[in-house]
Amino acid sequence: MTDSAGHEPSAKELMTRWLKMIQSGDFRDAAEIIDENVIAEWPQSRERVVGLKNLAAIMTNYPGGVLGTHVESARITENSQEHYLMTPMFTMVKTEGAGNKASGSVLTRYPDGSDWYIVMTAETEHGKIVRNDAYFAPVYEAPKWRAKWVERMEDDE
Repeated sequence: MTDSAGHEPSAKELMTRWLKMIQSGDFRDAAEIIDENVIAEWPQSRERVVGLKNLAAIMTNYPGGVLGTHVESARITENSQEHYLMTPMFTMVKTEGAGNKASGSVLTRYPDGSDWYIVMTAETEHGKIVRNDAYFAPVYEAPKWRAKWVERMEDDE
């Protein structure tokens, strides 16, 4: 995929667009950035999704819809500037990329009220995502035994 100036989007640009699609729940333009034969793996549940049609179907059939709940606020940093925002369920936290690889993370609130981080990795070819893996981790309280070796991040939120 190239734009009118012949620019092929970077892996980071594609990851950012994909996370924004997930955040909005609007997958109508997914074929512009996701290869029709994409492979998505979710190692923790031992699932592999093959093809854009299956991936989009899972996203659009999420129980309660992806816009069903929200994370009240989150901090994002872009170009060394902090921004706070309220969004529907998936709040983009960060994207990075170099070459044909990118990663991104979102904070989400599941329908049961628990908050989770989702970290995604992507590989791109010819201006589209051809592989997209996701790892899911719940937000939890840090164990007290580590307190003397760490800094608490509440001030960063």
